[in-house]
Amino acid sequence: MRSNSSASGFAITEGGVIATNHHVVENNDGVALGAMDYTGKTYVVSEVLAASKADDVAILQLRDAKLTPLPLAMKAPVGTPVNVISHPDGRFFTMTKGDVSRYFVARSKTGQANRMAITADYAKGSSGAPVLDSTGAVVGMVSATNSIYYSKVKGHNENLQMVVKSCVPVDAIHRLLR
Repeated sequence: MRSNSSASGFAITEGGVIATNHHVVENNDGVALGAMDYTGKTYVVSEVLAASKADDVAILQLRDAKLTPLPLAMKAPVGTPVNVISHPDGRFFTMTKGDVSRYFVARSKTGQANRMAITADYAKGSSGAPVLDSTGAVVGMVSATNSIYYSKVKGHNENLQMVVKSCVPVDAIHRLLR
């Protein structure tokens, strides 16, 4: 039996189309997927409309949802102030502040993808959360963290120095919507 887990996402149309990460919805055969709005109302995910594993983006349709969408901005320059509203470890609707710190290419076994690093904090359960500019427009989406340690002692990482917050830049969402 699988326990409940939470992630984040955001509306991109009034008709219940939302964006989240591909890794949130992959390998969920036999698992019921749903979404909850800020009032606590829940919706069934009726369909995956589009997905990109490489970009870590999934566009989902919610059944019978009428939501207020967030506008999608264009690429935010390094130094742009940003806010993240996410659900770290089930702490629903937590807002943190930071800046766009860099753009980079992430390489993995499945290929490479453009990523945006930010300084706003987030943790597990935040995957799929919107990264917002000062106007409330989406400039990216939370994807992953990577902890940097000073040393490894007897196979264990020691002395955490920094956590890099890796996000999907908004242009990956624009591409998938085309």
